[in-house]
Amino acid sequence: LRNYAVIQSKKQGEFEILKTSGIQLDEGDRIVAVAGGGGGYGDPLERDPGNVREDVENGYVSIEHARQDYGVVIDPDTHNIDVEATAKLRSELRKKPAQEF
Repeated sequence: LRNYAVIQSKKQGEFEILKTSGIQLDEGDRIVAVAGGGGGYGDPLERDPGNVREDVENGYVSIEHARQDYGVVIDPDTHNIDVEATAKLRSELRKKPAQEF
């Protein structure tokens, strides 16, 4: 989900804005801000692998990102978690220095 805002104007109707300035608002007009998801909470390598699998099944995270971001190895055909491969991968990922953004 991306960030944007909607102006609900009595005179101009409803319209979306991304980045702007200088819009004249009148009394009673509303601004509705919509923010995308957050950056998460806690160490992704500590997330319960079963929850990561549910995220994959719900389409929130791809199998590739489950491996890359959460260190969870999921079989693409069965969606079963490879427990041993997950433990090994998480151990390896913990040894890597944090990446800078």
